[in-house]
Amino acid sequence: GRQKKNCNIVDSRMVDKTTSEVPFFVLHLGVTKAKALFLIPPSLIPYLIQRPVACRGSFFALEEVREENMFISAHYESYDLDRTAAEIALRLQQRIQDYQGSDQETDNLNQS
Repeated sequence: GRQKKNCNIVDSRMVDKTTSEVPFFVLHLGVTKAKALFLIPPSLIPYLIQRPVACRGSFFALEEVREENMFISAHYESYDLDRTAAEIALRLQQRIQDYQGSDQETDNLNQS
């Protein structure tokens, strides 16, 4: 018979050079398929899932994980699953910083 594929789980502490403060977990669903879970303060989830994250030449849709009100997830395909999740986490961190910054700081970021 056919063997069941393993689902490997990687957390952000296992990804080299991860500089994001947004913790994440990567569920490897195949060689190039994954689901990443990002740990987010619940009050920020509606803001963060409004639009996809652009990185590594693609757009990654985000959705709230209904069972847990602290996570958002992204399903994606990539040849470097863990680094892709780390890049998404960095962009989420930037969005959180922008959201928490003053309107003046946000205006300055948008003008540059």
